[in-house]
Amino acid sequence: MISLLVVFIALMIGIAYLLLLRSYDIYEPEPFSVMLVIGAAGGIISVTLSLLMYLPLNVEHTFYDAIFKIGLIEELSKYFAFYMLFHFIRNQVDEIVDGLIYISCIALGFATIENVMYAFGSESPFFVLAMRAVTSTIGHMAFSGSIGLALYIHQRVHRNYIGIVASLIYAILAHGVYDGLLFEHETLAFYASFILMVYTQWLVLKASLSFSHFRPQFSKDLFETKDHTKKSFCSNCEIAVVNPEIQFRKLKGSYCHQCSHLLFDVKNWKKLMKYYRPISSRSKRIPSTKGPNDPAGQFQLKMREIYNFKNGHASVHPYHANHWLESVNIADQERILKRPVIGWILQSIGFRKAKGRIKPSEDLNF
Repeated sequence: MISLLVVFIALMIGIAYLLLLRSYDIYEPEPFSVMLVIGAAGGIISVTLSLLMYLPLNVEHTFYDAIFKIGLIEELSKYFAFYMLFHFIRNQVDEIVDGLIYISCIALGFATIENVMYAFGSESPFFVLAMRAVTSTIGHMAFSGSIGLALYIHQRVHRNYIGIVASLIYAILAHGVYDGLLFEHETLAFYASFILMVYTQWLVLKASLSFSHFRPQFSKDLFETKDHTKKSFCSNCEIAVVNPEIQFRKLKGSYCHQCSHLLFDVKNWKKLMKYYRPISSRSKRIPSTKGPNDPAGQFQLKMREIYNFKNGHASVHPYHANHWLESVNIADQERILKRPVIGWILQSIGFRKAKGRIKPSEDLNF
């Protein structure tokens, strides 16, 4: 009975993380059923490959073995599992962030099986599941994300052998450092490195989203008109407006018939910026209108002609804002690619030649 409960809880933890992972794929979410199958199949394949590679080895709890045996074997196993399954989901893997999503599904499947194995071997199985749900399960996904991106670029964009090797090195080192610090009982260093790994993976995810070619162009046509009205303020015309509410995803606003601007309060403006500028920090989601040009230096209209803030409300010209958002998103990409650590990682795994939106090429066949 306890064994069945352990398996059930481990599966529920895995499914919860799978749903959370899918929620990050904001432009074209992957079918949950496909993610579930890839997670299960990839987990079984990667765990089986790992166990076979472990057979001839004697693994000790040392920093050396953590990197050159455990990290090497388990990250190579996830890579080969993704490589083997890529052909079956080729049509689904149609934007760069999908590479990260599906390798994370495989890593999640691997972690789920591993969690069950460790729980079965413990006198406190539920405590083990709880601890590993917070650390190793997240860790496995954080270790392997760059592998999926590098393989996507190689399979769908351009040859990327160097990027694949680099991504494997990062994954193996991250995994090895994680296990090595645990073996050495360096608790403070372990948690510090774990947080750094997860944060780095979060930045990689946001950078991948910014290169998506499924992000829709900003326009009034995106918004659905609701039956009820909304009281707003047009900061362009400086008048109060009561018009039908408009909504796109979780973004709600209104429309000014006098100047044809879309109207948002600050809360919804931040949602708009988060959706269209996934890399931008919170401090940049309300950029200044004082400068004559946009932050990218490419859009020549005065900022007030694109958007205007007054009394906690923003008015946005949809046509001008679309071009401005595209421009600053490219500026965001260039900025993150120049950052000391994360930029070097992204460029080395294959983002070096990328700019704008990374689209798949149907001509590649490796």
